[in-house]
Amino acid sequence: MNKLQHLGVAATLYLMTSAALAAESTQIPTGIKALFGAQDTVLALKNAEPLGNDDGGTVVVVRHPPGNGSQRNPCELIVLNNGGGRFVKSETSDKVVECTYNQAAKSASVLGLDHNLTVNSTEITYFNELARGGTTYSFAWSKDKSAWHLQHVEATSVQNGADGVVVYKSILDYPSSLPWISLTDFDPKVIREPIAQNRKTVK
Repeated sequence: MNKLQHLGVAATLYLMTSAALAAESTQIPTGIKALFGAQDTVLALKNAEPLGNDDGGTVVVVRHPPGNGSQRNPCELIVLNNGGGRFVKSETSDKVVECTYNQAAKSASVLGLDHNLTVNSTEITYFNELARGGTTYSFAWSKDKSAWHLQHVEATSVQNGADGVVVYKSILDYPSSLPWISLTDFDPKVIREPIAQNRKTVK
């Protein structure tokens, strides 16, 4: 790579960084940024009024910097209520958004995964997008238990078969094929077997 090419790469990186910082400064509320460290990246952010049993709230996906040699998933989904003008963490999970092995999520910039998060007053849905498929987790608000719980799972995978591309899909719902699992206690390992048992060929 010659000097001119080096300058071109440097300029591109500078512009990408500047754009990310500009997006963060204009789209991430100061009260939310104050909850996280300088090296944390807000990948998605959606508001709803009301949200659960709060008058209003915000759901964010945050990627923390990886620890030294740590295998812990660096991404976290956080439910915030904003009663009284302050953002307060209500429920969190570091198992919903997969960033350990998902290269796109590991390298996404500020609000780069915003299109994968959907939020309304009674439902929080996140789609873990992969190159050949993905998994959607939907959490519903339970008035009886005053908690978010796993309501729906849809897992899709695309594979090459002997006669062409094969698409597999698994759909799980609470309570017919899912046990009660709160957002805080959610772990994909718990539903691996039900997903495998309910897998069907759709193409």
